[in-house]
Amino acid sequence: MRKLDEFVTPGAAAKRLGYDRSTMSVAFREGRARGWYETQDSAKWTNPVTGGPATEYRAAPRRSSRP
Repeated sequence: MRKLDEFVTPGAAAKRLGYDRSTMSVAFREGRARGWYETQDSAKWTNPVTGGPATEYRAAPRRSSRP
């Protein structure tokens, strides 16, 4: 998507990758449940349904299985 440490909304990721926004949203939610993504509230974008801040995602740091 973007840089590893950069937060992005599902809409921006979908536009960049060529997927539907709802598909990216589901993928991000599933990935967050598995610990692959971290979230934060967006200072720039709002959620059109709730009127609150949109959720932004970024890749979570990988945990090494090696000591």
